[in-house]
Amino acid sequence: MPIDNAIESCSRQNRLDTRTPNLETLAASRQELERRVSELLEMNLSLARKLSRRSLKCYSPNVRAACESRGEARAHSDASSDLKSCNEALELIIRYKDTEIKNLTENNRSREVDIFQLREEVYTTRKENQTKEASQQKAIKKLELKNSALRSSVDFYETHVDNMKQQVKDLKCSAAKAASKAEEEKERAEAQLKVGKMKQEVALQKIIELEIKLWNATSESHRLREHNSTRNDIIDQLAQQVNDLRRESIRLSKVEDDVQTVQQRSSESNLDNSGSARNGSLVRNLSFLLDQKTQSLKDIQSECDEARKEVRRYRKKNNQLHGVLSKGINEYNCLLNAYKKRILRQPQSAARVVRTFFANSAR
Repeated sequence: MPIDNAIESCSRQNRLDTRTPNLETLAASRQELERRVSELLEMNLSLARKLSRRSLKCYSPNVRAACESRGEARAHSDASSDLKSCNEALELIIRYKDTEIKNLTENNRSREVDIFQLREEVYTTRKENQTKEASQQKAIKKLELKNSALRSSVDFYETHVDNMKQQVKDLKCSAAKAASKAEEEKERAEAQLKVGKMKQEVALQKIIELEIKLWNATSESHRLREHNSTRNDIIDQLAQQVNDLRRESIRLSKVEDDVQTVQQRSSESNLDNSGSARNGSLVRNLSFLLDQKTQSLKDIQSECDEARKEVRRYRKKNNQLHGVLSKGINEYNCLLNAYKKRILRQPQSAARVVRTFFANSAR
């Protein structure tokens, strides 16, 4: 019975040891196996000693009894057969235990190999863990640095976001103010546009009046030019007449000289009364012609003076008309330029201003 219990405990221990233990369980199982082997060896030795003693005890009284009585030979043979069977069973148990011990030693060796491999794996894993821990420490330091940088950046961005929120509030207030200002400017611009339209209408009316004046002035200037051309023709004719009269006066002066010479000759030669009468009539005729010449020269001179005055008056009027015409043209150009500038400077609507402002702030 104790042998069966030992076999069962060994088989149970083998079943337990066939699992995949870790390093500590393998070391503990190795120590347990060594202890169990030593116990089994001691148990085998004690069982062998007990069987030998029992066999000797059983054999010696049976031999004595056989010597005393032959009737007890069967009991002796039965005892010997029992002893043989016990010896055979003991040998079987010993063989089983030997095979078990061999298996245990082989298992122990394989476990030692496994332990060595596990130690190497543990050493490599420790090295890997150390390298991993070092890399993890480095990574942790880097992450701490990054976290500190991120915290500082987060703080900076939080302050920046707060500033941006404040700026957005300020921008909204300024946008509302700008919208109100834009509305006021729009109303002002509309009022200015109305005033500008009224001024434009007045300017157009002035332009029309100036155009009418310009047309009248141009027609008057054309008329004056035509009149001046006719006056110039008249002046040329008068100048020709003056030249003719001058030639006639020169001729008459020559005649007077001739008359004076004749008078001198008549006074010197004491001509008769008939010659003196003829000379007197000739002198009267010449004096009449001289008076007519002087009168005609005066008339021509007065007409020339009047013509010159008329020409001066027409030139003055023409210059005045040209001044009025240039002034009207300048006013017309100024009004056109002002109207063009007012059209080009149209005020932008408040809605467009606010829309562009919020679009830029969103970007």
